[in-house]
Amino acid sequence: MFCFRILLACCFVFPSFASTQDQSNTKKSVDVFLRTLKEASFKKDQTSKEKDSSEQPSKHNWTISVAKNFPLKNSVRTDETSKKDRVFYNHSESVGLGYGYEWFGACFNVSGYQYRYPWNPDFSYSFGYYDWGPGGICFEYRNDGGNRFNPKPTEKVSDLDAGGWSLNYHVRIPDGLQKALKFKADNPLGFSIGGSIVKKYFDSESNKNKEFKQKISFSFSYQITPPLSFGIGFGMYLGHCKQPWDSDFTYQLSYNIPVPRGQLNISYANYGPTRYPWNPREGKTLLVPEDGSITLSWSCKINELFKSTKQSSPK
Repeated sequence: MFCFRILLACCFVFPSFASTQDQSNTKKSVDVFLRTLKEASFKKDQTSKEKDSSEQPSKHNWTISVAKNFPLKNSVRTDETSKKDRVFYNHSESVGLGYGYEWFGACFNVSGYQYRYPWNPDFSYSFGYYDWGPGGICFEYRNDGGNRFNPKPTEKVSDLDAGGWSLNYHVRIPDGLQKALKFKADNPLGFSIGGSIVKKYFDSESNKNKEFKQKISFSFSYQITPPLSFGIGFGMYLGHCKQPWDSDFTYQLSYNIPVPRGQLNISYANYGPTRYPWNPREGKTLLVPEDGSITLSWSCKINELFKSTKQSSPK
């Protein structure tokens, strides 16, 4: 219950802020980090139970994680003293703690940036129900907006209305269809459909906060080899809530490296404002690789960390 107490302590009410600038680059590290943390906390439990039913793992799982994000696209900001534009790469770091009990879980992480924009959070958090297997559902609340440990008068510690609720269903693909598509059992194809809603969001056209940003999403994942996987997601926004920094689709290539304690992950992900060919953005269409970023992360269950230490110590 430690993580839940932290989350409740962060939910105070202060005035909100809004920004018109592109938020996608600074949020990619949070998205990748949360997914890495959740998969490490919950997905491993399913595979371990399938492999060895005689060994029952603990229902309580604490996970620690560290991530470093390297954007491929530089940022520009005006120096307040010289009034000149400064070009830089806004690298970020994340340190997090996750807790899981069977299918329920929560995670809390603290982030640092080379330069912190108003929408870059000091911390982010999520909690929900997670069943990553075929036929399972994931129901989650996540808040990775401009959360602040020490907010200014115009900011909040955490604005609950700015967080998003999402519901995803992982479709069970028949074995016959997998075989027809020539996907092996060891290299499964995954498909999920879902939706999300955010009560309060910033609208760039009116320069005001609006309510109820709604999105329907479809995602595919494929494990190319046991350590290498690829995923792509497509989104459709309802109404006129889509913003210039929102993407038509996202994609990620991830490589997992088992280590004596925990797991390393190297991934390239593009959560930037990608566009379909019929929906151009500043003359750019489809894939814009420089909008993506590379993330290096390490995660480990705390009980496995101590177990490995005990086993490796001399008798």
